[in-house]
Amino acid sequence: MTDAMQHVAVASLPVAIGLVALALGAWGALAAQLDDADTVRLARTYLRPLSSWALVALGVHTLALAAAGDGSGLAFALVVVLAVGAVVLRFARVPEQLATASASPPPPEAPRAPDAPVPAPPPTGPVAPTDGPLWAGRDPRRPRDPTALWNG
Repeated sequence: MTDAMQHVAVASLPVAIGLVALALGAWGALAAQLDDADTVRLARTYLRPLSSWALVALGVHTLALAAAGDGSGLAFALVVVLAVGAVVLRFARVPEQLATASASPPPPEAPRAPDAPVPAPPPTGPVAPTDGPLWAGRDPRRPRDPTALWNG
């Protein structure tokens, strides 16, 4: 049993370190105030889950170390340092401008004249059935264009 827990402890530490590093990268992307809206959105979305999973991996590592009987002071100190880093990254504040930058504002509407009629909504309702194929309304009796993408 202790041999299996030793393997779990050895395998879970790189996972925990990688998750803390990814959370640090996400926080760095937010702190750098990048102009790329997709990067900011991804960093904001995944910062908290990455740090949470890092804490889970560190918990698994700590329990496996304790079960294997390999827990030295240095090993537990490393776990504490990584856990503090993950918690700090989880609750780190980012500038408030990033909150408005990541949420794209809706496009402005063109001003309408007060006496202009309101456009009618597009018609909805059942579609009339057709006798031909369902794809693109193509006539199956007509040969395909040989320069088409899929001819045959």
